[in-house]
Amino acid sequence: MEAVSGKSDELAAKARFRLWSRRYGLDDTMTVILSCLLVFTVLICVYPLRFVFRVMMAWLDYVVELPMVSEPVDLGAVGQVNDLFAIYGVGFAAMCAALVLLNWHAWRLRDQLALNELERHDTLAELGAWAIVGSTGLLSVIIALVVPSSWVGMPGWVYLLLPVTMPVFGTLTARKRRRLLRVS
Repeated sequence: MEAVSGKSDELAAKARFRLWSRRYGLDDTMTVILSCLLVFTVLICVYPLRFVFRVMMAWLDYVVELPMVSEPVDLGAVGQVNDLFAIYGVGFAAMCAALVLLNWHAWRLRDQLALNELERHDTLAELGAWAIVGSTGLLSVIIALVVPSSWVGMPGWVYLLLPVTMPVFGTLTARKRRRLLRVS
């Protein structure tokens, strides 16, 4: 079960990079460096995510009294859950930062790439989306470092902002995209 959670982050990052790569076709030094940063952060992010997922499943196992984990999760101390969220949040935010920087790099080269208005909009929308997602990770890190350890798991609840913020952002950018499509 925890392999699914780690794999989904990895697959999402790979899919976004493939789309970015096809859209811009850049193969310069900055692109290679940022691509390596993305791969590195995905690899680092996956292990803590697997453990966070196991802790969550163990908690659900405890709450609903259904066998969801085959072996107990040893944390040492309950307060370490927030430390785990801080580590995961840093990796998550770094992965998003790599995607923001890749899109920023493409944006800086928009004239050289001869991007039309729709492509420019899509680039900024992608940049904004990853900035929102990454900011959520940073907020989780801040909460993990600030709240008392008795507030176990509080940093994890921050990620529930994404199902609210991303559809709002998506709706706003989709409206502008439709206007651009009507004009062109």
